[in-house]
Amino acid sequence: MRKRKFIQRVQVLGPARSAYLEFLRNLTPQALLFTFVAVTMEKLDFTRFDMSNWLPTLGFYLLLFYFAIAVYANTTMFREKCVGRNKIWFRRASRAIERQEFAPLKRVGVHLQQMWKRRKVEVMEEFLVFYLLQISLAIVIVVGARSAAEILAK
Repeated sequence: MRKRKFIQRVQVLGPARSAYLEFLRNLTPQALLFTFVAVTMEKLDFTRFDMSNWLPTLGFYLLLFYFAIAVYANTTMFREKCVGRNKIWFRRASRAIERQEFAPLKRVGVHLQQMWKRRKVEVMEEFLVFYLLQISLAIVIVVGARSAAEILAK
């Protein structure tokens, strides 16, 4: 295998740049959806069952569902475009390791060791993408909750 430069191996700096920018663009609608979820949640009373309040409750659950779908779609789309090329190597390495007789936990350890030995940049990128997704979701929730608090305060 030909050695590639670090910049060429990191997907976010190369072919996945547009996916990264799309991911960032899609965070704003998610924050807006979560703001609506938080505002409608504030108006509901979940301590008792009341059928007279079914329409706002339905609206809350629909908005929550749309928010969950938006988060799922945005993160999976970004992850597939960003680290999708690593899947081929990952599958090949998995098949080679599964042919050997290892206990399941030992197999995971050997697999991680092989990935780190042969694909350090890709493993680091995978962790960075994972943490980027987690941090961005936390930011969306904080921004949405703060916006909802400001709306409710008025």
